[in-house]
Amino acid sequence: MWKKKSIFWELEYWKVLDVRSAIDVMHVTKNICVNLLSFLGVYGKTNDTKEARQDQQRLKDPDDRHPEWFQGRASYALTKEEKVIFFECLSSMKVPSGFSSNIKGIINMADKKFQNLKSHDCHVIMTQLLPIALRGLLPENVRVAIVKLCAFLNAISQKVINPEDLPRLQNDVVQCLVSFELVFPPSFFNIMTHLLVHLVEEISILGPVFLHNMFPFERFMGVLKKYVRNRARPEGSIAKGYGNEEGPILPRSFQKTEGESKWGHEVARTGRRGPGPGRAGLSPGPLVPPLDLPFRLQIASVAKPPRRATIRRRRRRESHLGDSGDRLRHGRGDSSPGGLYTAMVASGVMSE
Repeated sequence: MWKKKSIFWELEYWKVLDVRSAIDVMHVTKNICVNLLSFLGVYGKTNDTKEARQDQQRLKDPDDRHPEWFQGRASYALTKEEKVIFFECLSSMKVPSGFSSNIKGIINMADKKFQNLKSHDCHVIMTQLLPIALRGLLPENVRVAIVKLCAFLNAISQKVINPEDLPRLQNDVVQCLVSFELVFPPSFFNIMTHLLVHLVEEISILGPVFLHNMFPFERFMGVLKKYVRNRARPEGSIAKGYGNEEGPILPRSFQKTEGESKWGHEVARTGRRGPGPGRAGLSPGPLVPPLDLPFRLQIASVAKPPRRATIRRRRRRESHLGDSGDRLRHGRGDSSPGGLYTAMVASGVMSE
């Protein structure tokens, strides 16, 4: 059946790893959220169709003794009145700054649908918002199963997890999926729903979810995609843009001499934007030392002197701007090597 063997098995340590491929909890949560919201009838096309009811009937009533059980709206689908209450509750919620995206931007009050859902939006909906918005809606057996699933996802998303609670979490997620099997049709259960069973075991080996989540990698991929200027050669654009940004920053750690401070300053990668240009979390700071007079003299001593015709032309252009010496002392002169040379010659600091 399997004809391909992964090249990773050639690594000596691959066969002794406890977890060879970690489950991507971020995308598992997103896919489950989208799947669940579509069955509730609030995202995309509804899944309460004739085919779904026939699947339920074949499983639970194969002898066709009670066809009336499978007529009308499904128990897991929200009615029009319940959708109005559901979205009014969501639109009235207020969360702290930075907690999530604007809730009103991901719901369409006219169509009573979710829209433009991102991975973090699905994470917030499944762990915080959905249990609150469903209070008093849907039959109790459906609502309790959904709330249990949300509580499980919230528990495994914490930064601190007690190892003694892992057996209880494993038992809870199994019972939750059994409750879903009593309510939802077979089309609800895909591979993403099955992966929930393995999350607790993975956490017991790898630690809490935030240590092996995909959010930081997805954020950095967004940074790299902004480097693309030529869509025909995206890899080259990314490599060139990353090198252009990191090139001036990395040598700063080697530019500190005894008794002197660094030219730039580093800011911890906390996600906050530092002062000055650069990506969020890292500020390159000034890439050259302050141009005080001794350093200007040093630049002028090593810079190639401009031609005499250039000097005369600059003198004529600068003659109406005032004394060149005052401009040099007050730091308003041309900071280029040629301009510094001209200003210093004019002020008597250097000879031609």
